[in-house]
Amino acid sequence: MKKSAIFLSIIVLLICFSLAGCKSASLDLSFDEYSSRWMGDIDDNTLLSSVSIPGTHDTGALRIGGIYDLGTTQDHTIKQQLQAGVRFFDIRLGNKRGKLEVYHNFLKQGITCEQLFDDCREFLQNHPTECILMSIKQEHGDSITDTLVQKIKQEPELWYTRYAVPTVGEVRGKIVLFRRFDCEEEMGVNLRSGMPNKIKTQISPKWNNGLYRKNMYPYESGFRDFDFGVHCFVQDYYNLRIKSNIVEGWKAIVDCFEYAKSADKDTYVINFTSCYYNLSANIPLPNARAAAEAMHEYLNEYLPKHPKDDYRIVLFDFVDEELSKSIYLANF
Repeated sequence: MKKSAIFLSIIVLLICFSLAGCKSASLDLSFDEYSSRWMGDIDDNTLLSSVSIPGTHDTGALRIGGIYDLGTTQDHTIKQQLQAGVRFFDIRLGNKRGKLEVYHNFLKQGITCEQLFDDCREFLQNHPTECILMSIKQEHGDSITDTLVQKIKQEPELWYTRYAVPTVGEVRGKIVLFRRFDCEEEMGVNLRSGMPNKIKTQISPKWNNGLYRKNMYPYESGFRDFDFGVHCFVQDYYNLRIKSNIVEGWKAIVDCFEYAKSADKDTYVINFTSCYYNLSANIPLPNARAAAEAMHEYLNEYLPKHPKDDYRIVLFDFVDEELSKSIYLANF
């Protein structure tokens, strides 16, 4: 197919999408009460980085209908994800005229920063044994730094912003900040510098083979010693391009599962199971829901066979409570 025909197909699809309505995804579900308080059974002295924690990729990408379907990655609201046991949020913020809102790429999701923080604060007040790990990324528009830092500093009792690995007991009732936005002062675990670029391949040759070699990267965040600095390892092979590469994506995830088993207890291992491939070979538009359905088949087969593995942080698209439980129950 000629490039002009492909471009025309994309334009037609976008027009069709834009003519449809849009709303936020939300499933009317009930959750196991234990999923709201599971961290209460983790010993206070346990390093947070050593806990198996379910999370969500693009946590706030809930808007559906029309063009927004291209960016949807979750069916459950922020409150529902917390009730389902999710404790790691991947938040993408944009700044338009001083107002911070959740975005996925250029798609505004209809959730303000204030609404997001209100939902988290309310949950933690009602469930003081829990904590929330929150990665915040600069996604769209003007810089979010000044406005966001001001909001965080207004509630020091709510946020844990030290550049360190805390114990679970130190952060109960708090939001632990992982920073993916520029900031001149030391604040939170710095995932801004190095995440996509400082690739090290010496850990295992097999992680430098195949399509995903540039998407799995250990890197130092700060200085690693007894008192300061955080070591992180991130697997995020997300752009599969074509459907047949789902096998390669799954291989990257399993490799990271294996790495987590032997990782140091003070290392944050962050394993994204989220991915997408294009609608078709000739239409380069993302199809995250179809990719998630395929990946969930692998996960639903693998996780029950490994109920006590050391998973660390595992992020999902379109998370459900069963996936969440498969991760957090591995702690017990």
